[in-house]
Amino acid sequence: MRKLLAISFTVLAALLIVAGGCGAAKTTDNGHSLAGTSWVLASYGDPAHLTAALPQVKVTLSFNADTTEISGNGGVNGYGGDAKRTDNQLTLSGIIHTEMASLDQAVNEQESAYFGLLSAARSVEFGDGTLTIHCQGGQVLLFAAAS
Repeated sequence: MRKLLAISFTVLAALLIVAGGCGAAKTTDNGHSLAGTSWVLASYGDPAHLTAALPQVKVTLSFNADTTEISGNGGVNGYGGDAKRTDNQLTLSGIIHTEMASLDQAVNEQESAYFGLLSAARSVEFGDGTLTIHCQGGQVLLFAAAS
C-alpha cells in the first residue's frame, strides 16, 4: 500500500510539474501577442527626450500570424525581416528594404534612424494600445496600434 501511495504521489508531482510548465508556455507573451498585429510609429529615440514621428509620413510595423516575420513601411521604403520573440525579449534580424529616397531630408533622416533602431530591438513592452520596443543603447520605438 505504501509503495502504491508513493508511486501515486510521484505521478501527481510529475503531472503538476508538467501542468505548470504548460501554463508557463501559454503565458510567455504575458497576455499580449504580436501575432498578426500592425503598428504605427508615434515617437522614437531617447525615452527622456522622444522625437515625435513626422506627421506627413506613416511608418508602419506588422507581424505575421506566427510572429516570425515583420514587414512595413519606413516612410519611404517598404521593408521586411525575421522576428523572434521569447517572453518580452525581441530580436529582429535580416531586415531588408527598398532603396528609394524622399525629396524631404527630414523623412530620410527619420527612416534611417527607424531602420537602425529596428535592427537594435531587444525587448517589448505593451501599454494601453501601445507597443514600446526597447533597443540596444537605451533608445526606444513607441508605436500606437494601427486602426
